[in-house]
Amino acid sequence: MREYEMRKFNALFMLQEFENIECEWPLFYMFMIIDGVFKAIPEQVDEYQNLLKARIKRDVNGDPVIPMYFCVGEDSVEFEKQEPGSQLRQASEEGSGGKGGMFLWNQAMLVIAQLLTGGLLHINELDPIRRYLPSYNRPRKGGRYSAFQQGTATDLVVQIVLIAESMRLQAMMATYGIQTQTPHEVEPVQIWSSNELVKVYKYLGVNAKLNLRGRPLRPVGALGTSKVYRVCGMTVLCYPLIFEVSEFYLYRDMALLIDDIKTELQFVGKYWRLSGRPTVCLLIREEHMRDPQFKEMLDLLAMLKKGHCDGTKVRIGRLQNLIASSCIGCLRYWPAVRYCSSLLRHTVDSISPFITTVLVNGKQLTVGVIGREETVFDKPMTPAEIQKVMYSTIQPYDVIQAVLQQEVVLYCGRLIATNPEMFKGILKIRVGWVLEAMKLYLKITSDSHSLENHSPYEVRQLLHKVMSVREWAIQEKYVF
Repeated sequence: MREYEMRKFNALFMLQEFENIECEWPLFYMFMIIDGVFKAIPEQVDEYQNLLKARIKRDVNGDPVIPMYFCVGEDSVEFEKQEPGSQLRQASEEGSGGKGGMFLWNQAMLVIAQLLTGGLLHINELDPIRRYLPSYNRPRKGGRYSAFQQGTATDLVVQIVLIAESMRLQAMMATYGIQTQTPHEVEPVQIWSSNELVKVYKYLGVNAKLNLRGRPLRPVGALGTSKVYRVCGMTVLCYPLIFEVSEFYLYRDMALLIDDIKTELQFVGKYWRLSGRPTVCLLIREEHMRDPQFKEMLDLLAMLKKGHCDGTKVRIGRLQNLIASSCIGCLRYWPAVRYCSSLLRHTVDSISPFITTVLVNGKQLTVGVIGREETVFDKPMTPAEIQKVMYSTIQPYDVIQAVLQQEVVLYCGRLIATNPEMFKGILKIRVGWVLEAMKLYLKITSDSHSLENHSPYEVRQLLHKVMSVREWAIQEKYVF
């Protein structure tokens, strides 16, 4: 063995010392046996049972014991490295039943595996709430709270309700053939911002005696705002986070908002697993009517009326039967907007959940200017910590990139949630280099505008193009 007891961890370059002499862990054989029973794959069960039989030892009483691991002896290490598989591995003292005692985890898994393979224990007895099944196939528990639906989600329809900010706007929308409701017309149902729901959730679980402070003040996602809530006798519907008015400039781009609506509906349609249909609230403001790109919003609403949105089935109706989603206006002069936003140290709202989304998909994020020190996001961070990293790592070297990299982080979080295949083979998303790839794409396509001159919507489209390069590069005969 080459493990040093005084060393707390190994650096990445030290792992080469253990190549071809890694320990064998029987625990994982038993995991695969149990996995084969749950998935009804008898070949897998037989394969790992045969591997496990050769690793079973006997204690002084003749009972079967599973050592914690099997390792290459110190005097055989060099021979094993030269010819992998040529040397016998020795059982560890831990778990062999002697001075090292029992490794109880192995013993417990051995008992469970033998009970399952012997037919003495059914998988539903081991997992009564059917966690091994997809959420929509689990037994539904009746009651007043949200429950997982039964059956499959292939026939899911996302319900949409359109809320106009005022009666004047409602009348103007009617001239385009778009039927909407005002907040007054939907009473007693109340239309809330998702931030109001966050404040309500804060009081859940509060207990001063136990020093429990309730739910953290983190945003409610798309699935959370697609439900109707009862709060202190009131019926409440919340519009999604993408419609929150913010000082950050992303919310001024109408084209980006339209694309966000499509992405939101696609995400809800793909991942909704609760009983009943999701209801999404679209809030239309008067400032949208004055936007030069309002025609594109009308085209989107017309498409929704036809009952589909990029492959997702939708249905528009009155709030008494359905629920809907909302939108926000536009700004121009993007380099100046981004520059001022960076000087004011603005941070995009709810960026931390999107970083967490990237992390739970097994990826890491790094931010920083190329040629300078980078900061790695390898664990969830609070908005304050993210703001500190963005403006201490990036802004001293490039003012605009301090906010531009926030955009890319946000879009990566959205993309990886709906199109994880785009990030296949990527272990670390280096945002600075992603921006460099986007600039390269603009150069080879003879786009005369700099990256900073593009609207947030166009930046997201560029990111999509860069991340899907394998799909279009050969077809369009680009050479990189």
